[in-house]
Amino acid sequence: MRYIESGKEYQKIKFQSIDLHQDNIKESEFIDCVFESCDFSEGSLKTSIFENCKFLKTSFATSKFIDTRISDCKFNSCKLTGIDWSTLNKIIGLELDFNSCDLSYSSFFKMDLSNSKFIDCRIYEADFTECIMKNVLFKGSDLMRTSFYNTDLQEADFREAVNYLFDPGKNNCKNAKFSYIEALNLLKFFGIIVE
Repeated sequence: MRYIESGKEYQKIKFQSIDLHQDNIKESEFIDCVFESCDFSEGSLKTSIFENCKFLKTSFATSKFIDTRISDCKFNSCKLTGIDWSTLNKIIGLELDFNSCDLSYSSFFKMDLSNSKFIDCRIYEADFTECIMKNVLFKGSDLMRTSFYNTDLQEADFREAVNYLFDPGKNNCKNAKFSYIEALNLLKFFGIIVE
C-alpha cells in the first residue's frame, strides 16, 4: 500500500516501514512528520519541503534531492550514502543535524553548512570542497579520505573525530578545535615529522 503521493501535504504523520525504493516524489510537503525504517533509496525528491521532520533508521542511499528544501530536520541512524546534497534548495544556507548516520561518498560542494552537526557519523570519501562550515561539529565521526579544500572551517570542532587529513594551509581553520593526536597528522602537509 502506498502512503506517500506526489503533490500532497502531510502534517504530524508518522510513516513507518514505507518502501519508496526508486520512487519519484515531487511537489509534496512534510511538516512535523516522523519517518522510521523507511526506504527512499535510489529515488528522487523533487521540489518538495521537509520541515521539522525526524528520520530514524531511514535509507536515502543514492537518492536525489532536486530543488527540495530541508529545514530543522534531524537524521538518526540513517543511510545517506552517495548523495549530491548541493542540489538541495538552499536559500540562505543549510543547517543539518546528523547522528550515527552513514554519509559516505556524498558531495556537499560549495554549500553553506554552518552550525551543522555530524555526530558519531561515518563520512568516508565525502567532498566538502569550497564549503562554508563555520562552527560545524564533527564529534565522534570518522572522516576517512574525506576532502576539505578551500573550505571555511572557522570554529569547526574536530575533537573526538578520527581519520581526517587535510592541508590546513588550503583551508580556513581559524579557531578550529582538534584532538591532540589527530592534529599531529595535519603537520604532514608542512613536511614536519613528529616522533
